[in-house]
Amino acid sequence: MCSSLESLQFLNAMARSVRTIVAEALKLPTEERLALAAEIIDSVEGADPEWEAAWLCELDAREAQGVAQWPPWTEVRTLILERPKKS
Repeated sequence: MCSSLESLQFLNAMARSVRTIVAEALKLPTEERLALAAEIIDSVEGADPEWEAAWLCELDAREAQGVAQWPPWTEVRTLILERPKKS
């Protein structure tokens, strides 16, 4: 059986690992950080094929219109965080 000290050491090591991973992730270029964020969100909430399809249609429409300006990350992040949670 694990002692409290062993459990605390394990949790401490995990926290350090998370901090290390975050520090490394923040060094990535913006596009790679966004891709990583999307993967992490999908791993928690599950991918939403309808949302992905709608977004791809929107991107195609913008490209066809010559509107290749992307919304700011703060706006995209808000949209992602406000998505309904799956139950």
